[in-house]
Amino acid sequence: MKVLRYPIFGITCCFVSGIVVDFYTKPDTTVLFIALAISFVLFCVCYGYSNRHFIQQNYFGLSVYLLSFLCGIFAHHLHYAPNQHGHYRQYLLNHGHYPIRGIITERLKTGTSFEKYLFKVSEVKQQKANGTLLLYVPKTIILPKPLIGSEILLYDAVAALPKNSNPFQFNYADYMAKRNVFHQIYLNQDNFIVTGHSNTITSRIATYRDRLLKGFAKHHFKPETQHIINALVLGQRQDMDSQTVSAYADAGAAHILAISGLHIALLYGILFFLTKPLKRIKNGKTLQLLIPIVLLWFYALLTGFSASVVRSVTMLSFLNLGLFLNRSANSYQGILVSLLLLVVLKPNFVFDVGFQLSYMAVFAIISLQTVFQKIRLPKNPIARYFIGIVFVSFAAQIGVLPLCLFYFH
Repeated sequence: MKVLRYPIFGITCCFVSGIVVDFYTKPDTTVLFIALAISFVLFCVCYGYSNRHFIQQNYFGLSVYLLSFLCGIFAHHLHYAPNQHGHYRQYLLNHGHYPIRGIITERLKTGTSFEKYLFKVSEVKQQKANGTLLLYVPKTIILPKPLIGSEILLYDAVAALPKNSNPFQFNYADYMAKRNVFHQIYLNQDNFIVTGHSNTITSRIATYRDRLLKGFAKHHFKPETQHIINALVLGQRQDMDSQTVSAYADAGAAHILAISGLHIALLYGILFFLTKPLKRIKNGKTLQLLIPIVLLWFYALLTGFSASVVRSVTMLSFLNLGLFLNRSANSYQGILVSLLLLVVLKPNFVFDVGFQLSYMAVFAIISLQTVFQKIRLPKNPIARYFIGIVFVSFAAQIGVLPLCLFYFH
């Protein structure tokens, strides 16, 4: 495969492997620092002698991959919440009740009796702390809207997320652990007070998103239609019932319910077309490249920075940067650079199934494109267009098939 020729492919694979190894092995911090220091010295030595002999060039390549692997371990080690100073688990010496202060940051998929939220801890027993809890809120409790950004002081016991003993059933505790969430806590009528509302960018965006959702609701759509609109426009699937999701999954169209590269590409095309008149003014070409990307990043923030959206916007950003610098775009290198950048900034993206499916689909489409170009196609442009659509869909299905068989067996 052509992608194997690029050094960044090996670097990215080693970095991702390091993230996975750290998650499952939890190496000692001191040992990790020593190994990282030794590998860095080895890298410097090999670099100094890399231009003398071919064998030493091979050693230099191996030193780069080793350093990338250990950097992946180190990156996840730093981002792994329990390793951070002041994590709430350091204050929970037993299973007693504690005063915990924090901010509600994200709404998760709702249940039959409870709403589920991510609760970012700021204090435990009046001491500064960090970390994230899974917060269960009964639907009978009336809280201020929007709830995202609400500062809450609660007094209750924190419990570990229950692990699933059935190997063939979805392990919710493992899924949340890959999001750095390990414990849960329940609200009831008597164990909390709302102390205020955060004024961060995230809470402001959540407020604006809530207004948009209320605006959609004013049109009095059917509940099922309303939930699909919320998913397609803003990526909010929390209220979607399991029957609707199953119906789309059975039809092989579950990916439509998630904002993906296709949605972002269409939105980018519309924005690029609308900004075309800017080319007539001074520095208009720069503005035409810059404005759509800025708006797309704002849209990614509005949708909650889901993995597939961030991947798509990042790739388009690199593509636009290449156009701005008048460089020829290389699809493989653009994808690999975006992948490496995202996992450096947020290592847990590696465990996001949507993130994995997204990149596998894009790699498959680009890899099979050369095969498609060798096929003799009809001269009719309409026929060629629809055949191209079928090919892209087919290539994406081939790319994601191994992951689908692994995760959804």
